[in-house]
Amino acid sequence: MNSGGVLNKIRKWIIRLAWVPLLFGVAGYHFVGDIEHGVMGFWEAVYATIALYFMNPDSDISNIYVLTAKYTSFLVVADVMFAVFEAMQNSLKHLMSNRFADSTAVYTDNEDWGRTISDYWKHSYLGESDRHPDKLERAKNHIIMFEDDMKNLEIYNRCRKYLEKKHTYIMLNNTDPFLVKELDNQYLHYFNIYELIARKYWKDNDLYDVMTDGSGQVVKIAITDFGKAGEALFRYGYINNVYMSTQQIEYHIWGASTHQKKLLADINKKVREIEGCDNIICYDNDPLDDIETLKGMSRIIISMLDDRELLQELFHDRVEAEIHYFSNRDVELDDIYKKKAVSFGHIKDILTEEYLRQDLLSRQGMLFNYDYILRCSGRNAGPDYEKEMKSEWAKLDGFIKGSNLARADHYWIEKKLLDEGKADIREVTIIEHNRWCRYHIINRWIFGEKKDKEKGVHPLLVPFDELSKDEQDKDDIYDPTIKEEIEKLI
Repeated sequence: MNSGGVLNKIRKWIIRLAWVPLLFGVAGYHFVGDIEHGVMGFWEAVYATIALYFMNPDSDISNIYVLTAKYTSFLVVADVMFAVFEAMQNSLKHLMSNRFADSTAVYTDNEDWGRTISDYWKHSYLGESDRHPDKLERAKNHIIMFEDDMKNLEIYNRCRKYLEKKHTYIMLNNTDPFLVKELDNQYLHYFNIYELIARKYWKDNDLYDVMTDGSGQVVKIAITDFGKAGEALFRYGYINNVYMSTQQIEYHIWGASTHQKKLLADINKKVREIEGCDNIICYDNDPLDDIETLKGMSRIIISMLDDRELLQELFHDRVEAEIHYFSNRDVELDDIYKKKAVSFGHIKDILTEEYLRQDLLSRQGMLFNYDYILRCSGRNAGPDYEKEMKSEWAKLDGFIKGSNLARADHYWIEKKLLDEGKADIREVTIIEHNRWCRYHIINRWIFGEKKDKEKGVHPLLVPFDELSKDEQDKDDIYDPTIKEEIEKLI
């Protein structure tokens, strides 16, 4: 526990005990008194007790009750003075921070999340969401991240007018952002903690080298729990771990519900019909009962938060696979265990400006979307394309935005393959088509002769070789100016 948390708990108890000096003071002055001065009348006793709060004793009566009232009233007064000083200090900090363009106010009921941002981001601070009925702090940027999605949306709707043209980031951990309608607001952004964890994890632990070394080996990835973190790790990895058109990656899943298993089986069937590469395998047992199976994995991702029982069992059984351990504790496992395990999910590494604001990723997504618009309209980017690009981006719903962001997140692989001579342009367009199909299928789209956005039907959910030449070419970047801008951001 941090010192700030301890101090806050102490202060809460002092506030709760603020009545103690009054109770003991009245008892000491009115009921007990002393031999020399006797006792006081009730209202005189109340007045004398109140005087103690101002460090100005009004009577010479002395007994254990009065002494207790004196010392506890000192604590209460000191806390009040501290609170006033702290409020003045916070007000000054807010005032100074709000002068900067990157000033950021954070509203949350999770102290660790809030402190991570306010302590590590420049010009940021913890704000109060209920100070005014339709306004928030005067910062230029706002992060609304209560654990209840509906509360976050309620705060935004209540202060919508005030937040116009202010970048606002809303956490939605239990609401699928791909189902969100078009917003027509380039300043509003949604994020999911578990998706940020997954993105950070796969960026730090990608499979590029092992999948492109020419060995053709089958890489087996175990995900030991399919809760929010495990599902996000699978989803991001399955969409983005597309390195070669002939690759073989197996995703071994534990902890999926009956409904989730059915969805995974459907995804697996449809994707394999298109590309015939990766495979998804689900298990009914607890992973502790499948240690022998886990021994055959290339990598084991312990996706249940701080599942040390499974971690230690894997160590005891001397499992040779890479072990990756989900923990939000700021402790390196190498400091504890002899066997190496890679920990991930530390909140200070997740709630960074890079991963939460995603300015570079969002810009790449905008560029990919605008390139598609230029291709469809048969024109090239002009010198003043920025305004139109941002306007077109604001019109997109969560699904189309997500599709462009997924393309942006994967593009480094395509570029690296070409730069290193490990793939030609045809191979790169095939893996991009495969990635695009995975994104649509994992979001429940199906093949149909005629595109129907409302029903999730698309005629291009077919193997690459079945596409027309024009459709195959669409998997490459069309406009040279846009391509140059995209590659600057990698």
